[in-house]
Amino acid sequence: MSMYFEGVLRKVKMPESKCNEKTNASDEKFAGQDCLAAYDDIGLPLYIADAASYEVLHENKAALGFLGNIVGKKCFKAICGSDGVCADCIHAEVLKNGGEYMLTQNRYNPAMDKYFNAYERLIDWKGGRRARLCLLVDVTDENKLKVQNAEKDSRLRLQGAYINSAKAMLGALDLEGRIIFVNQSMADTLGRSAEEIIRIGIEGVHTPESLAIVKNECIPTVLSGKEWRGETAVI
Repeated sequence: MSMYFEGVLRKVKMPESKCNEKTNASDEKFAGQDCLAAYDDIGLPLYIADAASYEVLHENKAALGFLGNIVGKKCFKAICGSDGVCADCIHAEVLKNGGEYMLTQNRYNPAMDKYFNAYERLIDWKGGRRARLCLLVDVTDENKLKVQNAEKDSRLRLQGAYINSAKAMLGALDLEGRIIFVNQSMADTLGRSAEEIIRIGIEGVHTPESLAIVKNECIPTVLSGKEWRGETAVI
């Protein structure tokens, strides 16, 4: 049996050695136990819970190191610290879906303050029991980065709105001296649209004398990390 789990940064392949999850309920040695050693080779937390009672029946080595010993405990209590079934649990959907894997992304675990992608499926277990297999991929760092980027974008939008509404003329140049932004006040003062000012550049808005000052004094001073103060004439 080969199974692939797609994580944000990882691809995990289940080993094929002696792993047969189809079970004969009358077998003293159930076929599914051949999978347990293979599960340990995954390297990501994986647990198996009873489909009816939510009792954890097995956890692999990675889960033991990450979650501690949770066998015999209710999965929602042991993993999420909840007294009842988790609000975002897809247990019912997994039961309906049978043996196919289901993926839920960016599930937040408040007890751990972490985000996970969860891969779940229904399997047979000893004594004819049905069980839910769940493999967890930690995507906390990726989600925190998304949140940080969203907050940064929000701050930039607020700063941009403030700069654009300022009464003073404000503009920005890139490291090559090209105009990349002018606020509305500068556009109004020059009698041109912001798009036109950006297109014609500093050469199109300054007198020759002022252009020399901008290129030879203003830009070099700012690039050196210092502040430049002075006057230039625009046309």
